[in-house]
Amino acid sequence: TTPPSPPALIACDVDGTLLDDDETVTARTRAAVRAAVAGGATFILATGRPPRWVRPVVDALGFAPMAVCANGAVIYDPVTDRVLSARTL
Repeated sequence: TTPPSPPALIACDVDGTLLDDDETVTARTRAAVRAAVAGGATFILATGRPPRWVRPVVDALGFAPMAVCANGAVIYDPVTDRVLSARTL
C-alpha cells in the first residue's frame, strides 16, 4: 500500500488549536508547523479574530502565513500588513 501524500494545504484554527490554553504556540506545535511547511504544505491561519490580533501569532510561529480572519470575512497578509479582501456586513 502506498502511503498517503502529505497535505498541500493546512488551514489551522488559532484559539484552542494552534494556541494552547495560555495563548502560546508550544515548541512542539511550532516544530510541527515548520515541518509541514518544509515538506511543501502551504500553511494558513484561520481565525474568528480580526487582523490586528494576528501579529502575536505570527511572531510566535516565526513566519507570516496568510490569514483568513473575522470568521472568513477578511483575507489578511501579515507580511505586508494589508487586508487583501474584505466581505463585511
